[in-house]
Order: sequence, then structure tokens, then C-alpha cells
Amino acid sequence: MVLPESRTVHSYGRRRRKRGRLVLVFALVAVLVLASVAVLRRETVAGWFASDADPAEPSLEELWKGQRYAEVRDRSTAVLDESPLDAAALLFYGFSSFYLSTEAYTLEEKLPYINDSIGALRKALLVVDDAQEPALAYVLGKAYYFKGRYYSDLAALYLERSVEAGYVADDTYEYLGLIYSNMGNYDRSAEYFKLAVEQEGTDLRYLALSQAYVNAGRTEEAESYLLRTINKTDDPMIEERSRFLLGKIYLELDQLTKAEDQYRSIVEANPRSADAHYYLGEIMLKYGKPIEARAEWREALIVDPNHYGARLRYYK
Repeated sequence: MVLPESRTVHSYGRRRRKRGRLVLVFALVAVLVLASVAVLRRETVAGWFASDADPAEPSLEELWKGQRYAEVRDRSTAVLDESPLDAAALLFYGFSSFYLSTEAYTLEEKLPYINDSIGALRKALLVVDDAQEPALAYVLGKAYYFKGRYYSDLAALYLERSVEAGYVADDTYEYLGLIYSNMGNYDRSAEYFKLAVEQEGTDLRYLALSQAYVNAGRTEEAESYLLRTINKTDDPMIEERSRFLLGKIYLELDQLTKAEDQYRSIVEANPRSADAHYYLGEIMLKYGKPIEARAEWREALIVDPNHYGARLRYYK
């Protein structure tokens, strides 16, 4: 079986830093959720089981190949009513429930499907063949990830089990990087994002690895990968985020000229970046140029009248 094969933030206070980190996390999650259902090698799943279905109606395998997940779930339910430990029905029910969760819009809609998926796949672990277990563990780990950060340990457990068994999907390392970031283990998070980069070096993966290094306080490595990200990407948002992270590093190291260069580049590409104007004001103040600093804070307030840092500085 091969399941979804995916191709698969600055700070003027703790709240701003946290929000910055979450922006990247949410961006990655959005990409991964879409990727989870984008490419599906359905034939291998169906190939696990011999079909003795009535030829007058589509079999479970045919419904699965057609991505008719609601029908797969309904048909599997009927089988499980008669045989609660039927391996094929448990797998089809668990997998279809997981994919139906990715199609839901709100957490309230997703959770019942996720819980059903986890329940079925945990039972399936008792009865499936060894060859099927790695892919099962992969989906089970992802289901625990989407259940919430308080299930991160279980998400990591099952995803790492699938890796140890030799099953590595295109998004496995990204999920593990996100999971360990949720757990506050930023060094381990960086390890997995590094593996993701080695697997396929996309600009988003370079940015995620850079963020993990920033979170871990490994500034030299973060700087190196942020520069690579800027050189690699054609996405203005990824470039802007990378320059903000570089500016943050340079400010913390008191390398004001380098920091200014990054914020100037942001403003050149996006004159309406209130945060970039705010940080330029901070740099001008460190230079001993209060008039220039106030001018930058004023620009920030023109863009965002509620910008907390700029309001605090300008009106003080």
C-alpha cells in the first residue's frame, strides 16, 4: 500500500514572537493538509485484498480507487457490524475516515472522523499483516497529529515506527519536524526538517529548517539556511519571512547594518510592511537618530494604526 504520497513569524514582545512561529507552522500545515490528499497511490491499497464482491456493484477496492471515501466508510461499517476485526474493513474504514477529516472545514467537523480513524487503525494493528503495518502507522501518526498538540508524543511514536520499518512518505519528515516543534524539542525538529530538505530541497522546507534552527538558538546555521532560502525562492512571502528572521538574528547580535539591509529590502518589496518600518525605527534609535526613528514608526502607524510597538514608541 502506498497512501498519500505528499509533495508535499517579529517580535516586540512574547506574543509577537509566538505569533511569528505559528505563522510558519500554520503555513506548513496548510500545505501538508492539501498534499495529504493530492497524490494517492490507490492501487496498492486495493491490491492488499482479494475481492469477492458482487460484480453488480462496485467493490470496496473500486470505491477506494475512485476516492469515494464516504462510500468506502459506509461499506466498511456494514462489514464491521458483522465482523468487528475484519482487517480489510478496519483499514478501509480508518483510511477513509482520515481522508474525510481532511475535507472537513472546522475542527468540530474533523475530530469525529479523526477519532474514528484512530480507533479503527489501532484495532487494525492487532490483525494486519506485517507488510501493511508501516503504512498503517504512518496514517495513524498523522491522525494523532491532527488531533492536537497534546497528542504529539503519539504522533511521533507512530510516524517514527513507520520510518523504522522503512516506510517514508514525501511528507513524513515535515510532519515529524512540526511535531517536535510542538513538543518544544527544536533540535530534534531541526533534524527532521534537515532530512526533509535532503529528500527534496524546496524553499518552504529551507524556511522551516531555518525557523527550527532559530527556535533552537543555533543562529549560525539559521543564518546560512535563510540566505539559501532567499537565493532559492521565487515566492515573495517566503523571501519576506526569511528576511524578517535574518533581521531578528542580526538585531540580537547587534549587527545593525546587516539588520537594516534586511528590513530595507522588505520595505522595497513591500512598502506596506508595518513591522519592517517598526524595526527600522528601532535600528535608527540605536544609531542615535531619534528623528529618523520617529519617521519610521510614523510610517508603520500609517500602514497599521493599531501597531502596538510603533504606538508605544511614537506616542511615548
